[in-house]
Amino acid sequence: MEGLSRFIYNYEFAGFTATCDFTIFVIAVDTTPPIVTCPADITRNIEIFTGGTTVSFTEATATDNSGTATLASRSHSPGSFFVTGSTTVTYTFVDPSGNSATCSFQITIIEVDTTPPVVTCPADISRTIGTLTGGTTVSFVEATATDNSGIVSLASRSHSPGSFFVTGSTTVTYTFADPSGNSATCSFQITIIEVDTTPPVVICPADISRTIGTLTGGTTVSFVEATATDNSGIVSLASRSHSPGSFFVTGSTTVTYTFVDPSGNSASCSFQILIIEVDTIPPVVICPADISRTIGTLTGGTTVSFVEATATDNSGIVSLTSRSHSPGSFFVTGSTTVTYTFVDPSGNSASCSFQILIIEVDMTPPVVTCPADISRTIGIFTGGTTVSFVEATATDNSGIVSLASRSHSPGSFFVTGSTTVTYTFVDPSGNRATCSFQITIIEVDTTPPVVICPADISRTIGTLTGGTTVSFVEATATDNSGIVSLTSRSHTPGSFFVTGPDTVTYTFVDPSGNSASCSFQILIIEVDTTPPVVTCPADISRTIGIFTGGTTVSFVEATATDNSGIATIASRSHSPGSFFVTGSTTVTYTFVDPSGNSATCSFEIIIIEVDTDPPVLDCPGDIFQGVPSGTSTIAVTFTQPTAFDNIDGPPIEVSRTHTSGDLFPVGTTAVTYVFRDLSNNFASCSFRVTVFIADGADSIDPVVICPADVTHVASRNAGEATVSFQEPTATDNSGTVALVSRSHAPGSIFYIGATEVTYTFRDLSGNTGSCTFTVTVLRGEGGPEVSMCPTSMNFSTCDMEYEVSWTPPKVVTNSDSDPFIWSSHSPGDPFKIGNTVVIYTFEDQNGNVAQCNFQISVNESTDNCGGRMYIIYVVVAAVFGLVLTTTLLVVCIKGYKKVKNDGRQDRDSSIYEMSGMERQTESGTHPAYINRDTIRHDYPMSNRYERQIFSLDTGYINVRKEREVII
Repeated sequence: MEGLSRFIYNYEFAGFTATCDFTIFVIAVDTTPPIVTCPADITRNIEIFTGGTTVSFTEATATDNSGTATLASRSHSPGSFFVTGSTTVTYTFVDPSGNSATCSFQITIIEVDTTPPVVTCPADISRTIGTLTGGTTVSFVEATATDNSGIVSLASRSHSPGSFFVTGSTTVTYTFADPSGNSATCSFQITIIEVDTTPPVVICPADISRTIGTLTGGTTVSFVEATATDNSGIVSLASRSHSPGSFFVTGSTTVTYTFVDPSGNSASCSFQILIIEVDTIPPVVICPADISRTIGTLTGGTTVSFVEATATDNSGIVSLTSRSHSPGSFFVTGSTTVTYTFVDPSGNSASCSFQILIIEVDMTPPVVTCPADISRTIGIFTGGTTVSFVEATATDNSGIVSLASRSHSPGSFFVTGSTTVTYTFVDPSGNRATCSFQITIIEVDTTPPVVICPADISRTIGTLTGGTTVSFVEATATDNSGIVSLTSRSHTPGSFFVTGPDTVTYTFVDPSGNSASCSFQILIIEVDTTPPVVTCPADISRTIGIFTGGTTVSFVEATATDNSGIATIASRSHSPGSFFVTGSTTVTYTFVDPSGNSATCSFEIIIIEVDTDPPVLDCPGDIFQGVPSGTSTIAVTFTQPTAFDNIDGPPIEVSRTHTSGDLFPVGTTAVTYVFRDLSNNFASCSFRVTVFIADGADSIDPVVICPADVTHVASRNAGEATVSFQEPTATDNSGTVALVSRSHAPGSIFYIGATEVTYTFRDLSGNTGSCTFTVTVLRGEGGPEVSMCPTSMNFSTCDMEYEVSWTPPKVVTNSDSDPFIWSSHSPGDPFKIGNTVVIYTFEDQNGNVAQCNFQISVNESTDNCGGRMYIIYVVVAAVFGLVLTTTLLVVCIKGYKKVKNDGRQDRDSSIYEMSGMERQTESGTHPAYINRDTIRHDYPMSNRYERQIFSLDTGYINVRKEREVII
């Protein structure tokens, strides 16, 4: 076991007594450095003259046999700027014993020219040539290029100055390259255009002569337009003085056409249009309007009188030359054209015509046939009904007749009383005919009474009883007449009904003889009515810590038996393992048999809160006091430990091993304080006072590593929160470092806002190191509210890790949807030896966040877990022989007794006893047996420090909390 132990042996031999006093100081030393893994070397290409670039990379990692390897230093971090060339990146890691290991990798930055030359081409070039020449040579200024390297070469060009270019557009391309092989290109267009200078060939029509009536002044003339052709194949009309159909005045008019080709060459032609006035106007003849006459069918025709046509002429003289019919002529059925023709002195003639239409017309109306009158009877108070009937029909001498209108259609609704239905038909000549018939609706009571029977009745009776009498409410009836009578019923209320179903029927009639019936079933069922016999466990009482609010309770479930042989649990208020709040809770079980008979039993679960929490102690950190060489003791002052209790007020100090200001010898001395609260819960705490010879050689401060800043969301509307976190760690080149002070401990209360937490450590030479991190508590207003957050838990194990289960916390939100839940761990996860903070985070749909934090502490069991290997430095001072011997012993102890450590934060005292015979061989030739008296040692214990112990049984390095034995 590690630590400093002093043993005193009293010996008796041959009447002589002697005392042997020696001290054993056990130190476990880890000399194995961490295993560090760096990423592979990295190469990055950048543009020349940029000087460097930032590089991201995966950070080096480290593992250690202690389970903890901390980054001590790194030459560069991911995202750092690296200059052109090769840079070594170095990572150094250190384990809790101060063993360090380093790895390195190269980051090489290579400047590469990736910028192409800048190329400048001349502007596009255009040249015109004669048509059909095919092309021409063109001279131009060559393209030029510049480059950031200062050197650029012409790699290729599609054409050189003075090359021959065919008609059309040609692309000239230049390509340049720099010494790094970067190339760039530019292009420009050379366009060769053939130009036409030959005008079009234009052809006009011959001169035109037109005669017109006198005094008309002119006329419109249509003619074939001029045409043109061109060697280009394309010619367009540029202008014309007149277009076909234009008005030309009496006399001669020149018409001119001008055409142009695509090259702008134009040509014209002209011709004459001559207008001569001559009397060519015929007379103006006016005929009467068309005439229509109707006659009876089959008469063949009739005579028709009409006003004769008239005529006028610009000469003032006009004569009738002919007419096809004269007024009073006979005209046959159908249409006849009557034509009149007149002539003037110049021989100009004109005619007019009109139509005389003789129409034979039908004036006989259709013959219509209606159905006979219809009579319908309906129920009283119905007001009417729909009636279907055969529609009226009609015939006509023309063979065609159509329905013009009808007052009602078949299927229409007819009200009570008599209604006239009228049909009208028409033939193609518009002759109409009508017929009518009556539909009479008579109200008669045909509605039977409305009968209401009671609902079906089911009666359960004991088995083998055969039947029972049943009373029931009799059926009732109503009728639209207001009068209804019961005519029959199959059973009366109170009749005896045998087991099984039976139909009960009632019949009623109204004054019109309409009858109606109703029926209902009476079912007699023989049923088991004996409930099950239920047995509940006895009342249960559990004691829990105060302020815990309740606990889960497991119990044996209630049981039931039934005469049917089957009894099923119908409900239970709580199941085994449910959470029960402080106080008395009734647990109720209900069972039911196949016949529906139920029975219930209850028992009480009583949760009593008892103060089982020991006082909370605040001990100072370990004290290191240096003394000059040659000094054996020194007075050491320290802050007296204090105690706090959650219930009973300030605890009572029971004992202490030392007081501030006592003399302490060189070496390590444990100081222990024991306190008791009014509920007789004990707690102890210890710290060590180490007095060492200070030679001033060590001036290096401990290296302290703090956790990252912590953010915690308080409960809704709370102004504070309890926050757990991983405690900082420290290493020192001396291998020994102790916590001197801390502003807050895990599980402390933090108020809304940011709070700095500071830890300070000190080594044996008095050098101190500190680190600070921030705990921020956010207000949880309106967000999720966590309930039943587990409290911190302590466990012991002989293994490397321990599986821990807990009831997950619950959350209440004011939103309709479930919150999102994240957790750092899950129930049943394995936890390694040490302290781990479990974090639950809840977020609702509005982004409000709440957290639940608790700590799980896994300690190595203090039960017999197998052998341990120790390096023991033994100093033996023997009275006999005045011999001072220093020996290095390697001892493998199997099944040694270890002091029990229940994992709690407080300290306690334990008793260790050694007794029996011990064989010892003196220097000489004969052995002797010496009786060693029983030695009783009282020693305080501390679990404040981590030690690395090597096990011969497992071959593993275990990081565990060991109690230190100080005599």
